[in-house]
Amino acid sequence: MAENVVVKVARNSSLLLLGQLSSNLIAIGAFMLIARGISKAEMGIATIINLLISLGVILSGAGMPTSSIRFISKARGMGVDYRPLVVASTLIRAVLAATYSVILVALADQITPLLLGSTSSVKLLYLAAIGVVFMGFMSTFYNLLIGLNRM
Repeated sequence: MAENVVVKVARNSSLLLLGQLSSNLIAIGAFMLIARGISKAEMGIATIINLLISLGVILSGAGMPTSSIRFISKARGMGVDYRPLVVASTLIRAVLAATYSVILVALADQITPLLLGSTSSVKLLYLAAIGVVFMGFMSTFYNLLIGLNRM
């Protein structure tokens, strides 16, 4: 019985690794195609917008998405109600992502000339603010599903 569990874990882990590797290879291929199709200035703008989105996702998470896996799994294992942890994790992400997005939108007129050199790309920062919220929730919900063992 124990060998069966070990084989199952090893097989599932290898499938996850293969999925991650294939996802990374697709991302590298897409990056190569995009990098050849746009100018250096456009690549710089894309990099800065990606940096702002990534920073927002990290700051709005505050370590909660990864720790929610642990606490939800622990609560499920102990037979304790885990739903308050799911709600708390989602609400923390919502408040922090909304705060970051509001700050980004409010300061877009000052940030755009500083980072991008002109004010013509202000709308990109508005889209980045929206992207932070969606990508943040995607990360949170993904980790909640892992904690709930519902992958």
